[in-house]
Amino acid sequence: MALLIYFSSYTTNFKTFALLFGLGNGIIIGIIYILPIAHCFQYYPTKKTTVSVIIISACGIGTLIFSLLAIDRMNPSNLSLKDAGYNLYYGKEIALRFPEYLKLLSGYTLAFVCGGGFLLCEYPRKI
Repeated sequence: MALLIYFSSYTTNFKTFALLFGLGNGIIIGIIYILPIAHCFQYYPTKKTTVSVIIISACGIGTLIFSLLAIDRMNPSNLSLKDAGYNLYYGKEIALRFPEYLKLLSGYTLAFVCGGGFLLCEYPRKI
């Protein structure tokens, strides 16, 4: 997932970007999303609803945090939208920060996914 985000920061074509970032990450998120749910259902079989609520809420909170990070990294001066007739858009100075944000996001993704994976590992138990 981190590699797809990183590679998508170098694309110059929207179709390539949509395939890598949109479709590729969508498939990987679907695969990664089931892992904590399956593990938590295994360890808390009577609390499946509570576990599902916590996992889904954490995903939503993560989206909120990373959207705030994106605003802070790409538009630190809080520039307003420009009017081009019927379209509103941000200027070139903000658009040029997007690839750098994707590289930062890929590093965060790698760290958090690996960290979460280590939390799901079972360590040998002494009998």
